[in-house]
Amino acid sequence: MSLGRKLGMDVPYFFKGQTALDSEATCCLVPLPTSLRFVFVIAVPDFGVSTSEAYRGIDYSVINRQHEKTEKMQRCFLENDWKGVLESMHNDFETSVFRSYPRLRELKAQLLEAGCMQAIMTGSGSTVIGIAENLQKAEDIRRKIDCRTIVSSTLEK
Repeated sequence: MSLGRKLGMDVPYFFKGQTALDSEATCCLVPLPTSLRFVFVIAVPDFGVSTSEAYRGIDYSVINRQHEKTEKMQRCFLENDWKGVLESMHNDFETSVFRSYPRLRELKAQLLEAGCMQAIMTGSGSTVIGIAENLQKAEDIRRKIDCRTIVSSTLEK
């Protein structure tokens, strides 16, 4: 886990598996036992976002202003509240990264317009995921997005 953390903040997830919360502040995976399952439409643009560039662009004076949403999301996972999880999803990088990469804002909007229940940029970018109601709906949405897309879902225990 320690070595994985040195490689990247999200690497420990691959060792642990299942649903967990992590933050740059704590650098500790907190398991979130839940029976919730999600279907994703993963939009992968043909460009990347430099992680160091994303961190340089973030406004730390406004970061973590949505901590209530993080707390709500954590609670909703534990309570198996699918709708609550969707309502509380957020990414503090979106403001600055979308300013530098407006195409990512467009992809998020496309996912929502195509029928996703929620959409969010992952990490510091450039992938944007949408949450679909089911696999069939995800396949329908995928065909409407104008970049490489992947349909995936969370695993059963």
